[in-house]
Amino acid sequence: MGTHRRRLRDHGDRSPRRLRQRDCATPASQVEPVWFSSVRDTIAFTRLPEEPRDITAIYVNDMGRVKSWEHPEPGTWVDARKAWFVIDSDRRGGMGAPEAIPFSDKSAADAFRALHNGRVLRLADIPDSYVLGPVDLAASAPPATPVPTTPAPDTSAPAAGPVHH
Repeated sequence: MGTHRRRLRDHGDRSPRRLRQRDCATPASQVEPVWFSSVRDTIAFTRLPEEPRDITAIYVNDMGRVKSWEHPEPGTWVDARKAWFVIDSDRRGGMGAPEAIPFSDKSAADAFRALHNGRVLRLADIPDSYVLGPVDLAASAPPATPVPTTPAPDTSAPAAGPVHH
């Protein structure tokens, strides 16, 4: 969990809203919010016994309002304690793990569930095992899409110009 936890200052001058789906929890005992790269990690933080219990706010991106799932835009925050979450869907988080997908409107969560399967729950009803349990990435990964084959490039000639990595 510690490697997924990032403080705002760790991201320099970048706005947290410009980062890939970012969610946060704000313990009252800390001056700065704690930012997470996934909703699942945010929820796990609130349930770990060694983490603060004095959380004053938990915000997640309302995925029913975003235009881009990869880069949720500013103004799409929803209080996680008021949100509806779809768990066990066929959509995965950025690391290929199962994700809890938040919506401010239950009808939007139900519509998402109808397309992507899963269950619609409130934050308090999400099982600890869903956010704290082990993840089998092979089982949770979507089926691979065949890649069309193309002839291999000719590597016998040197590349034109410098190569940057």
